[in-house]
Amino acid sequence: MAAVILVVLIAAGFVAWFLVDQHSKEVWEQEHKEYPINITVTADGYDSKTSSPIPILIEGTDFEGKPVSVEALSGTSESESLSLMRGTYTLTVTASPFLSDGSMFDVGKSKVDFEVTGDGESGQGNASVGLAVLDEASMSEEQIASSKDKLVSLGFNEEKAAEFADTAEAKLKKYQDALAAQKAAEEALAKRHISTEWYEFDIPTSWVGKVEYSTTGDKTSVYLAGHPDYVLLTAYLDPE
Repeated sequence: MAAVILVVLIAAGFVAWFLVDQHSKEVWEQEHKEYPINITVTADGYDSKTSSPIPILIEGTDFEGKPVSVEALSGTSESESLSLMRGTYTLTVTASPFLSDGSMFDVGKSKVDFEVTGDGESGQGNASVGLAVLDEASMSEEQIASSKDKLVSLGFNEEKAAEFADTAEAKLKKYQDALAAQKAAEEALAKRHISTEWYEFDIPTSWVGKVEYSTTGDKTSVYLAGHPDYVLLTAYLDPE
């Protein structure tokens, strides 16, 4: 009889321990549950179907005070979904994404803080950041290469990344060529322009580099370079 009672007590104790252990596991799992991170990036012209993914970094501490650091790609259907435990975090866009036309973005002010509280949908990680389009004057070859390398390092297809970078480089070169042409035109115009105290005028483009001028009083003589007696043009104030 005593043996039966002992077996019953042991069985009851085991059941009680099992229930407590299960409850503890459930509590631990609930406390350490990971919640979806909903990332919204507002960037003029960005299309998840035709643009590159957006490189991001999430840093912070979870509810136990443990440091967290996660780098990933966001913004496209190919991007992995992210989940984190309760805690406070900071999201940073670490490199500019590319648009299909080669446009890029200023990521210098892309840092945003957010919190995961675990309280329903509002307790999920909701991070929203805005990016401003860079004008071509602010783009650089180094920036293009850095964005391409960051995309590849986070798992984006290397060939696709190179295509985006090539398009951005072509966009930058087109701007630089146009800027150089404009500067050359301005320099050519400056070489044609003659200004005096009384008046100013432009000489023909074909004369640039071939003529010189001198002004005496209100009279200006344009002559063949090195030959002041070979006057091609004389300008002066109309006495009337």
